Amino acid sequence: MKFTVKDSVNASLASIAGLFLLNACGMNVNENAKLVSSEQSREVSGIHAAALYGLLEEAGIAADTIDGRVIIGATTLSADTVHCSIASTANQDKRCEIQKSGEAYDVSKASVAASAIESLDSLGAQVDRRLIGAINYEIKNLSCTSPVVLKPEISCSYELSHGRSDLALELSGLDASTFFDSMEASGIQPATIDGQVIYGSITLNADAIHCTSSFDANFTKHCEITDGASGSELKLNDAAMARKMVEVMERIGAKVNPQLVGANNYQVLEVSCTKPVVPNPEVSCHLKLVK
Repeated sequence: MKFTVKDSVNASLASIAGLFLLNACGMNVNENAKLVSSEQSREVSGIHAAALYGLLEEAGIAADTIDGRVIIGATTLSADTVHCSIASTANQDKRCEIQKSGEAYDVSKASVAASAIESLDSLGAQVDRRLIGAINYEIKNLSCTSPVVLKPEISCSYELSHGRSDLALELSGLDASTFFDSMEASGIQPATIDGQVIYGSITLNADAIHCTSSFDANFTKHCEITDGASGSELKLNDAAMARKMVEVMERIGAKVNPQLVGANNYQVLEVSCTKPVVPNPEVSCHLKLVK
């Protein structure tokens, strides 16, 4: 293929237009960060998958079938849309509505709805459409499978409904080190291969990291990290480190909407940070912004 001067000019103009679009959308990515891709479909396991499966089960969703027969060895529950909300009332009432094949199913059992909302929040499922007096979460094309075994490992696939893609981001330098140190301080264990620690480098993984900056007198910062291996929620108890995390989150454009009353919220997903075992190591991280 012949590459002409005209092609070069057009490519340059396209690059400039792309950068302008990112700036116009409020992206504030620093020099140690690089956007690399985008996607919408996602998978989840662990406690978040269990919460979503429990929601479908509580709603009375019938198990999926093949040619009218229930699948042997596993139970799959699915829904076209899951919408949950937290009412801005004194009790902060929580409820969920599930749509499947034109039918609507309501779940108002407090414990089930609360678990589902907590998971949807961690998965970045807050929607821009905000009803007056409520915070809303929504996903679509949800499918959860539970093997018919003792202590089953449930897995779910779903799509975000906010109409905006997750943006994959690469971090290096001090920002990457802040992520790595925060994950390490929270208790995230190094990733392994077949149960063996990887030689030559340390890799820490998290399904999600959520931080808040409260509008109190001290602008208190809090961060919670979802362990990529167990799905458990770990708190970052180091106040100074939480402050650094919020600073990095702000810098890379990780603020999420809608905002909870009284705080700014930040969230990133699918975080993986690697630190070589060498003198003066250069940490690198891959993560996704919820945009």
